[in-house]
Amino acid sequence: MVEGTRISVIFHRTATAMAAACILAMTVQSATAQNNGQKPWSVSGSLGVQYNDNVTTDETDTTSNQSDKSLQLELGGLYKPKVGEKYGLELGYDFSQSLWDKLPEFDYQSHYFSTSAAYAFGDWDADLSYGFNYSFLDRGDFIAMHNITPRLGFVPKPNLYTSASYSFSRKNFLSDNARDGVNHAWSLTQFIFFMENKAYAL
Repeated sequence: MVEGTRISVIFHRTATAMAAACILAMTVQSATAQNNGQKPWSVSGSLGVQYNDNVTTDETDTTSNQSDKSLQLELGGLYKPKVGEKYGLELGYDFSQSLWDKLPEFDYQSHYFSTSAAYAFGDWDADLSYGFNYSFLDRGDFIAMHNITPRLGFVPKPNLYTSASYSFSRKNFLSDNARDGVNHAWSLTQFIFFMENKAYAL
């Protein structure tokens, strides 16, 4: 079997398996919705085909100068247990996969794990979120990234809401440490609500 035919067969078989998984995921999500939101968890999925006239990997500035089509799969799950009226907790997982027909060296797979905790007290609320992403490129270890974001909110007046947050992220290129990086970001947002709190402006 020649290489091009082998890749096409793998592409077809993978597409069939992923389509079945996606249909199952969307069926589970539909069943959850029919329970009027009583379930503390949800599952979602999508499946599609993408055409690109110049396949690239943005993170490494790698360009193929070739066109190709790929299978795109996304699956996700979220769990929100009940922990009290003033508290909130979320646990999530997201999976994404791109499989190229003729350029398997650009195949990309990502696993993202997330969690967040929140607490409300009087006119204040606060939350802390953490995310970890591990990805593969051409079936080899690619990037590991951590992100943590604390946030604090305050209601100074009935029609105002102020939110302040800080985000720290560390990106580790597993096969090219020279590209490793750390990022710090701060945000301060003022919301102004009107029309009986049905609309707002920043």
